[in-house]
Amino acid sequence: MSQTVTYILFGYWCNCGYTYKLISTPLVQYNFDIFWSEKSNHYVKALAFDLENGLLIQNKALQIFGALEQLNSEFTDSKTLTTFDLLITKPRDRNYYSDFEKALKIIDSVKLPVIFTLEDNWNRYTDEMIEKSRELTMN
Repeated sequence: MSQTVTYILFGYWCNCGYTYKLISTPLVQYNFDIFWSEKSNHYVKALAFDLENGLLIQNKALQIFGALEQLNSEFTDSKTLTTFDLLITKPRDRNYYSDFEKALKIIDSVKLPVIFTLEDNWNRYTDEMIEKSRELTMN
């Protein structure tokens, strides 16, 4: 998906009740690119792992893991189902694919419901979200 198309879709989302969301805890603040709510709350973050080396990929995963782990206390007792939808790009250099797979395992070990959507499936993800927004506006 091109960057322009992504911005158009994100703009569409924002016009349909999708907004940016900053979550604050006593220890951290973390900004999600999009927040939307249907029957559950969805915090969406785009993450690029096309980095220069495996160590940078690992460090980014640890940063995301740490932020999500700190947010865990905010959502543990929530009565509303919450998911963290991560829209992810892979490294272009195949030499870093094993580092990328390890990075996903690091993030996936957080105690929050995390959904990974790789760039190959962004169109499907956005189509589903647009369809859900239409359903919400019709009800």
